[in-house]
Amino acid sequence: MKKKCIFLTLLFLIVFILFSKFKYKNEKEPDTGKQTETSNYEESTQLVAEIKPTIKLAKRIDAKETIPDSYNTGTNGELSDFLTLYPDAYINNNLVYITKKFVEEYGNEISNFVLKDYGIYFKEPIGDFKISNAKFIGNQNLSYAVQLTNDYVKAGNTVTVENCEGSYYNAAFNTGMNFKFVNCYIHDMYQDAFKADTNVSIQNCYVRGCGLSKDSHADGVQVASNTKEEINIEIRNTRFEQPFIAKKYYENSCVFIKLEEEGYGKISLSDLYLNGGNYSFYILQNQDKEYTNMQYEINNIKIGDSARYGKREIKVDIPEQSEIQNVNQLYVTSVFEQDGKVYVSVTNDSMESRTLKIVTEKEEKEFEVDRCWDGTSTEASDNEVQSFDQLFEIDPSEVIRCYEGDTLIGQFQFWEEN
Repeated sequence: MKKKCIFLTLLFLIVFILFSKFKYKNEKEPDTGKQTETSNYEESTQLVAEIKPTIKLAKRIDAKETIPDSYNTGTNGELSDFLTLYPDAYINNNLVYITKKFVEEYGNEISNFVLKDYGIYFKEPIGDFKISNAKFIGNQNLSYAVQLTNDYVKAGNTVTVENCEGSYYNAAFNTGMNFKFVNCYIHDMYQDAFKADTNVSIQNCYVRGCGLSKDSHADGVQVASNTKEEINIEIRNTRFEQPFIAKKYYENSCVFIKLEEEGYGKISLSDLYLNGGNYSFYILQNQDKEYTNMQYEINNIKIGDSARYGKREIKVDIPEQSEIQNVNQLYVTSVFEQDGKVYVSVTNDSMESRTLKIVTEKEEKEFEVDRCWDGTSTEASDNEVQSFDQLFEIDPSEVIRCYEGDTLIGQFQFWEEN
């Protein structure tokens, strides 16, 4: 009799544990995109790792900041598969959960990883958090690379994303509140690159190629705030290369701002490089609302020639001293050394070919830089699609001076490592 009771008790416990596990693993979580089946990271075909080719960037010495491109933003060095670094992470519906238990085990920063076909989900308030030197690769079934719940946002927590790369997510890299992005490279997205409703800062980032989905309304940054609370958006020293290219990138705007409710606060835009979309720069608001306490700060916005319909469409009152100008020169974005060779990365956002002159202590060379893509064209070759950052090789030198005509447009110097 005693043995029978023990057997029945053990059987009951086994059934209870299996039932609980099944129920938990299949609970529904919000906003995973189209994915409906539960997946375990371990079931991926193989672990993902990457070593980005090492380059030595020269420092720009004629300006305070470097213009972002694909060489001076994004990840650096060796990246490991996410689960190799964080093997005890809980994963459900293709989302990695950041919970109190995760933070207790791994701390409030994750770094140096590749995450493929998954997103990161902050389920509960766990304090401020940082993601650095990480590469996110999504798919059309995943809405976001990183998403925050309302509980996390209401607690006032912020996620900082630094030196990261993201591509192939269906909605955007992030949900729209409580993010800080620094030195990130976002490209080849099905819809938008960034969402920014409030409490979002974007600095020194590079966006290239949105709108892989034909039915998209793809923006580099989409500010579509419907809150009546304070709006706080800052976008600084960020570059957007987003020509509308039929059958490839169905772009709408580089920066798109539409306020729905009578929010208050400030939207600050400075040192931006915009090129492409239907309109490169678009601001509007609900005409039935009052926005007397909404402040715009707009300084040093440079707009290229690739837009389909117009460079800007601004339907709100902005300060008279706002600096918005059409591009009229080349951009020298990076000078770097790789495998003993030195390259200069240059962008031409105008509709005419331009001449770049490079002067070093060893030589003086001239290069023709092709014009930017015409957004009104119907097709483009793969070579033209990828020509946003054009590379020119020069002889190794400590100091590199770049000119267009007699105008110095970039001076760079390699420093000896201690």
